[in-house]
Amino acid sequence: MKFADLYGPEEIDLPDNLQQEEGIVMALESMRRAYAKDPIRELIEAREKAERDELNRIYTAKLEGKLEVARNLLAAGLDRETVLRAAGLNENDLP
Repeated sequence: MKFADLYGPEEIDLPDNLQQEEGIVMALESMRRAYAKDPIRELIEAREKAERDELNRIYTAKLEGKLEVARNLLAAGLDRETVLRAAGLNENDLP
């Protein structure tokens, strides 16, 4: 952390071997967040929220796709256990 300021204020510009160390990357991000001024901190938090929202949107879309396939397979007459296994769903996912 002593030399963290050498790795760029905006993006983590670490050597490849250090980018593989999740703890180092997280520590640098936390340090930058702690030292950021309020408007910058707000931008960082907004970007993180947007990333979480996008991941949630993708997860939901994939789940909806799996559910649609499962419903179609059930309507075609396949048994529930086979449909769940084929669609990668569990019993709680499919009402």
